Amino acid sequence: MLIFNSGRIFKFRSINKKYAFLKKHGFTHFKASHLLQTSCKGITFKDLFTLCLVLRCTPNDLFDLGNVEIPAGHPLLALRKEEPDMDINTEIQNLSLEKLKKITLAIKEIKNNE
Repeated sequence: MLIFNSGRIFKFRSINKKYAFLKKHGFTHFKASHLLQTSCKGITFKDLFTLCLVLRCTPNDLFDLGNVEIPAGHPLLALRKEEPDMDINTEIQNLSLEKLKKITLAIKEIKNNE
């Protein structure tokens, strides 16, 4: 079963005020609340598209594959993901200036290769 999981992308993006973020980007109270529920049962294509735009992600980033048996090699297995194991903002704040410079250079290199 596919499971809608908006929480992972918010965590990766270090967005702590998820509801406020969604409201700021045009979602109504009802839709914002619905999209943040772990039991969200459905999403419109329009809302999925908007979420992908504002979160700079793809639909695959917003869905998980539930605990179901899938044959080895099936493309749906790409939807099995792990939760982020660190808060990137906290990690960056605790790095030395020298390590921050290395990260800055790595980011520039990644951006130049896009």
